Amino acid sequence: PTFRRDLRADIIAVRDRDPACAALPDVFLYFKGFHALQSYRVANYLWNSGRMTLAHYFQSQMSQNFQIDIHPKATLKSGIMIDHGTG
Repeated sequence: PTFRRDLRADIIAVRDRDPACAALPDVFLYFKGFHALQSYRVANYLWNSGRMTLAHYFQSQMSQNFQIDIHPKATLKSGIMIDHGTG
């Protein structure tokens, strides 16, 4: 339930704060900051479930693909927009 709530809040945050967002599907398809944030949320879940190695793998992939590095143990609230993961 928390993941879904955070997902919705993050989508709304991008829609409300980024003038480049023309429609909600754009967030899922094109926004690297959103992708990195959701990857972090999966890694954080894994970390808190005791699966630290897999959580670090997610962190590594996020860093390579989006050039955003968020430690899986970090505590982030919902409604976050990360703009320009690369570039």
